[in-house]
Amino acid sequence: MKSKGRFLAVFLMISLLVPSLAFNAQAAIKTGQSCKKLGQTASSSGVKYVCQKFGTKKYWAPQVIPQQSVSPTPKAPEVAPAPIYYQPKVGDCFNYDWNQAVFKNVSDQPINCQQLHTAETYRVLMWSSPVNVYQDTDENIGKVAQSLCTPFSYKTTSAINYWIYSFPTEEQWNMGNKWIRCDAVTVDRSGKTPRLISWQGEPPQKQIIPATCTVESAKSYSWGRNSEEDESVQRRIGFYMRNSSPDRDATLVRITANLKYEDGTSESQLFEISRIPAGQLVGVGKVFETTSVKLASWSYSAKCSDSPLGSVQRLIELSGQVQKESGTSKYGLEYSASGVNTYTNVIRCKQDNYSCLVYVLFYDRNGGIAGGDTITLNGPIYPNDSFNVSGSIYYPKSWHPENISTFRMWVQEPQ
Repeated sequence: MKSKGRFLAVFLMISLLVPSLAFNAQAAIKTGQSCKKLGQTASSSGVKYVCQKFGTKKYWAPQVIPQQSVSPTPKAPEVAPAPIYYQPKVGDCFNYDWNQAVFKNVSDQPINCQQLHTAETYRVLMWSSPVNVYQDTDENIGKVAQSLCTPFSYKTTSAINYWIYSFPTEEQWNMGNKWIRCDAVTVDRSGKTPRLISWQGEPPQKQIIPATCTVESAKSYSWGRNSEEDESVQRRIGFYMRNSSPDRDATLVRITANLKYEDGTSESQLFEISRIPAGQLVGVGKVFETTSVKLASWSYSAKCSDSPLGSVQRLIELSGQVQKESGTSKYGLEYSASGVNTYTNVIRCKQDNYSCLVYVLFYDRNGGIAGGDTITLNGPIYPNDSFNVSGSIYYPKSWHPENISTFRMWVQEPQ
């Protein structure tokens, strides 16, 4: 019995030591140590090991647990911010001159209205017309602009008397930023070149300036050539005539041309216009037969009457290219234009008034006046009806009429 009890005690002691030895063995595992059973796993110092084989040897290696791949969250595509363009508004003030205004694209940087400025915005509209302001003609653009910027009624008690229109830059236009800005300005037409008047704060009050008719004749001249049939001279004279009053029409306008010839004789020719609207420049011409004696000199004088403050509707104005006529022994030039009666009355073409008259000026290739004429319309022409006006000029072959290239017409209003 003693031997049996001693054996049991020894067995229990060994049983208690085995786990301790296993723990110590596992605690001593290091990478690269040899192991016995392929695929066996063990842990040591918090690291899991697996028994792997390399060649003929087995060794412990850290167990690699494959990580699940996580797809990165896709980024939203970057969108470039829309360009910020100047957008006009009523009340903006600008400081530009007449030459800048002619280009119809003036400064887009408004200034403080308490500073000196020449323009104030009174209307801003979107350009819905198919007319492209960077591709179409000035005539088509002007017609649309006038329909949008008029009627003009901005601070009517002030000296403001005219309006200018402008557009975005071509880059902005092509990006779809299409608008028209209507600016109120004050134009001084007392000189040969118009100029814009500047002011600070509120524009100055309107001053009544009577109608003043002046002939702007720096480029005006007369010419004549002997006809092929006789010794008489056909002479054509053309004038530019301006009413420099900003708000009063000139009526009963009369220009007297005095011609002196080398033989000592002289004669006078009368040009008449029933009305020149406030601030408008018009052309007037006349053709007549005269003596074949050489012209020594000529002069002119102008006189008009003042009208009460009232309508400033402009005369109907047409223009075009002069065409060469074929099949004639003379040089012939033809011209024609189409228009619409924008007057409120019928153009009846009576013989005792100015109702039929159309004044014509002819221009050379440099823009200088090369003569003028007065022709008549075929009527009656009712308001808003379209009409055509045409005429012709004949010269001897020795004088080269191809130097005349364009014409302008002013249709007299009904009386």
